[in-house]
Amino acid sequence: MNFFSAPDDDERARIEQMSEAFAAKRASSRIRETDGRRERLGKIFLGAGVGMLMVMSFCPAPYVIRQPGPVVDALGTVTLEAGQDPSEVITIGGDKGHEPTSGQLDILTVNVAGSPQSEPTWFETLVAWGSHQHDVLPVEAYYADGESADQRNEATSAEMASSQDLARVAALRDLGYEAKQELVVSAVGEGMPAAGILQPGDVILKAAEQPVTSTAELRELIAAHGAGTPIELTIRRDDVEQHVSVTPQMLDTKDGARPAIGVAGGPRFPELPVDIQIGVGNVGGPSAGLMLTLAIEDKLTPGDFTGGHHIAGTGTIDETGKVGPIGGIRQKYMAAREVGAEAFLAPRDNCAEVVDEAEPKLPVYAVDDLVQAKEIVTLIAQGGVDAPAAAGFASCQAVAAR
Repeated sequence: MNFFSAPDDDERARIEQMSEAFAAKRASSRIRETDGRRERLGKIFLGAGVGMLMVMSFCPAPYVIRQPGPVVDALGTVTLEAGQDPSEVITIGGDKGHEPTSGQLDILTVNVAGSPQSEPTWFETLVAWGSHQHDVLPVEAYYADGESADQRNEATSAEMASSQDLARVAALRDLGYEAKQELVVSAVGEGMPAAGILQPGDVILKAAEQPVTSTAELRELIAAHGAGTPIELTIRRDDVEQHVSVTPQMLDTKDGARPAIGVAGGPRFPELPVDIQIGVGNVGGPSAGLMLTLAIEDKLTPGDFTGGHHIAGTGTIDETGKVGPIGGIRQKYMAAREVGAEAFLAPRDNCAEVVDEAEPKLPVYAVDDLVQAKEIVTLIAQGGVDAPAAAGFASCQAVAAR
């Protein structure tokens, strides 16, 4: 007797249906298991992401954030301290002053958030990276090694004081006044030839019996003297004149290897023919020099230099009237647009930064020195903001395109 007969067609169909149903059930179970696993992984990643954002909200990032700062009209007033009445940015003593009745010459500033002791968080840094108005810089790009925020503030305050002196002198000399100048030692390099001989605050009067009033003159006299033999210096220290000898050595400088004594210095102007008081408030750095110079000249000459126009600008100035580059020009340009300036004066060496980062929506003129800046302002006063371009003065767009 055969107990294992082959299934007939109906039986075979039922078996196949049962197999398919079982397979479908297994597949459905696998799908639910996979969906559950994905949901759990999604929750894990979401939680991790939220956790990272929370950590980034508090963890410091080794950067500083540069952003547009306050704008000060050099022809107007400023509040120096909270609660005080506004005071004139520039005051001319005696009877030589002439108050303009219209127009603005804006000083532009930059705020820097962060320091080695108080770094911004990663979250703040990422937000700033995504903002066109901000620059994110490594903290060491703004602070020297070991420099604190207080030390940096002291340095920028000293730079502002120096720029005010240079603005006074550049304006007075341009108007035909005499301004006595001295060369003052600001630092002596450790291990340099002058170490132990010169000190900060010394006034260098002569080198090799030749009068000296600038670092350029001192460098030229030392280069002509050569290295290896002592050079005689006449200095004034604590109001006492004395003679010292320093032996120049061949040192690496920005101009290559040349005879040098290893000191840094700058001009000082002990007596000016006109009393010019400047107060700009809590603003540091050297970049206000150009606009302060233009404003001083406006207040020393009759009439309205600007012709009633609103002009902003930036740039360092030296005692000869040369205009130099500055930092943060993109933020300063944006601040000028925000306050409604009609034209912008920029150091020629900064032009590419303005054009690359934001297509200018107001005329941006490149300047090399005080003479050019005055000519541009005069043309704007006479014929409007496009008049300098018509007269052949280069825009920053044209300079950057060369």
